[in-house]
Amino acid sequence: MGSGLGGSARAATSPPKREEVVAADLAGDLDLAVDLARATIHAGDSAEDLAVRVRTLLLLARTLRHREDHSSLADARSLTRTVLALARLTESGGGTLTAAAELELAACLAAAGLYRQAHEAAKVLRHHPNHRLAGWAWSTMGQANLGARRPAAAVSAISNALAEFARADPGQRILGTRTRLGAALLATGDVAQAADLLTGDLPSWREPGASRRLRIQHHLTTAAALRGTGEIGGAVRLLRQVDALLAGRTGMDFTRVRFHHEYATCLRIWGQLADAQHQFDLGEQVRAGLAGVPRPGLRHDRSPVPDTPLPVASVIAPQDPLEELQASADELSVAVESDVTSRGVRLATGRWRRDLGSVRFALLMVQDTEGADAIVERVERLEGMPDGERAEAMLLVEAGEGLARPDSLHPLQAERLLRRALVRLERLTGLELWRARAELALAKVLRSDNREEALRHALAAVQRLDEERFRMRHRDLRGNWLAEVFHPASHLAIELALECGRTEVAADLVIFSRVAGVVAPGDLAARQGELPLTAVPRLYYTDGNRSDLGSGGSCLFL
Repeated sequence: MGSGLGGSARAATSPPKREEVVAADLAGDLDLAVDLARATIHAGDSAEDLAVRVRTLLLLARTLRHREDHSSLADARSLTRTVLALARLTESGGGTLTAAAELELAACLAAAGLYRQAHEAAKVLRHHPNHRLAGWAWSTMGQANLGARRPAAAVSAISNALAEFARADPGQRILGTRTRLGAALLATGDVAQAADLLTGDLPSWREPGASRRLRIQHHLTTAAALRGTGEIGGAVRLLRQVDALLAGRTGMDFTRVRFHHEYATCLRIWGQLADAQHQFDLGEQVRAGLAGVPRPGLRHDRSPVPDTPLPVASVIAPQDPLEELQASADELSVAVESDVTSRGVRLATGRWRRDLGSVRFALLMVQDTEGADAIVERVERLEGMPDGERAEAMLLVEAGEGLARPDSLHPLQAERLLRRALVRLERLTGLELWRARAELALAKVLRSDNREEALRHALAAVQRLDEERFRMRHRDLRGNWLAEVFHPASHLAIELALECGRTEVAADLVIFSRVAGVVAPGDLAARQGELPLTAVPRLYYTDGNRSDLGSGGSCLFL
């Protein structure tokens, strides 16, 4: 296989910078990005630091991988294996550069359909102390699980990736990973939840600095989700935006195939058969011009538009004989797993309940960091159970709280588990109190190192706990709730606000925590001991300030 280093030289007199390569990649000008990366490598000084050269080679490999065609993927894998050997020379005992090369190789394997190899390669780095690398490992594991038709495990792994990225990078990496999560949810059949997640991110993707390439991927996945919910009009609107966004892009031919086929499916549903056939034929023409084996799921013949929608995510089949053998073994494994799914789920459910008890017992016995790491690994073994995400989220909260206890404080492990819980609880309905518990525990964990973020989580917990109070129709229940749950959370938030120098927030919390609410309208005599309240409105103070707490209407507070 080629090394991926060949190609046209840049006409400019000065060598391109890494930032130019990244910008072209994110803009979807992948052919340009590859040429720029090659020019950067050829222009490098022979005395250049080896670590710098390794990073540049990794950038080229990543850009080649994003093109998705068989030849580019083969070059990316070959190049990454070489780079990995160089990285190991620069770092004794392994380091972030070696880990990045190993993860790039895992990502190339997943893109080539070698899911088992990709999963195993990424798995060893899922606990890396660098949050971005740990998140990349989980994301690659999710991609491998999704390709291997294990969507529940993919949802769990991608959720963990989001939890890691939240610790280090609140930017487009999180948005792109949320698109993958939407695709995984779609694969589980949870179309409504996928559509809610993806459509909720639309405003962020319309921001001026959003990556064009990632925006295209998001809109295509969102269109598939909207189609699944019956919102064909919304899907068509997004696809027309994708058509405009793809104009002038290079190296995104597989994305074009996916666009034409998705558009054809939507048009067929609406009875536009001639236009649907035209879009399908356009996709086939693009596919026919690509080198290598077509992606599984893309049709080889010229038959009419299929009645069933094409896969949301698919990969290129490898051509190397050894890799073909491994891919065939992976496919056989998936088929065997599929045949015994119902029996396996029943057996796994029994094991899950037994192992759940062992995790709770281990939480009582944890003494040191090694024991805390063992807790995290036990919890991970319980993740990815089909239809078990709610129980999984609650277990993550319990384990995170247990590791965050003052007598057993393991902040890194507790933070990881609590962030994973919050990623899941963000989209699961009916678990608002569990979300408040996770936010409160995370605020305690972050208090020593990141007070500003701790304050944000504490404020969110206070708001959710206060909202629960108004579901209680009896005064005694509300009183106990305030004393046992709400006031301790408020005190923590007030202390954090003062530690952050946010005296106005502290004052707001003091007032908010002492406002009982508004008596709900109705016949008081007929309530038989009940005194239902409605939520505290948002308060506007006479000095012109406005409360950041409260809900519903507004009220002038004297």
